[in-house]
Amino acid sequence: MKTQKHIKIILIIIAALTVAAAITAIVMLNAVSGDNLLYMDSNRGNIYALSYRWVSLASGILILFWVIMGIYKRAFIIEEYKKFRVRLEEQKQYRAMLPVESVIEEPPKIEKTEKNVVFCTNCGKPRPRGKPFCPFCGTPAKSVKEAEVTEKTDEINETETQTENRIDDLL
Repeated sequence: MKTQKHIKIILIIIAALTVAAAITAIVMLNAVSGDNLLYMDSNRGNIYALSYRWVSLASGILILFWVIMGIYKRAFIIEEYKKFRVRLEEQKQYRAMLPVESVIEEPPKIEKTEKNVVFCTNCGKPRPRGKPFCPFCGTPAKSVKEAEVTEKTDEINETETQTENRIDDLL
């Protein structure tokens, strides 16, 4: 398992070197092509000309390495691609069989205990305390203190309504 990881790291490094060498070869080709070499300092022009040859050779060898690697691993690559396509097709078929309601994610189930549930001010459905948004409608939640005040106010209003109803019954 460790050797496979090391091989992957080595291949990534070789790929990065291939890209860097190819880009450098293209830039150096531009530097030594046409009249550019004639107007350069002779030492710098000599360095560019020699370096261009070696960089082109190195990038050519690296590209050849990837071509040979692709040919050598062709059967493996094709097999992995076929497996990927089969899994993708299975997922499409499975999703096609599901009813639309089950594909859409439902908001999380909430235990209905008074300690961890607060009701949304917009849709009125219960939402977990401490969540910044309602999972049903997405309305931003009030702060905990505001929610507690709202709950206490609702309790007081209910108590007042019950008291008024009792008074009306007595009269």
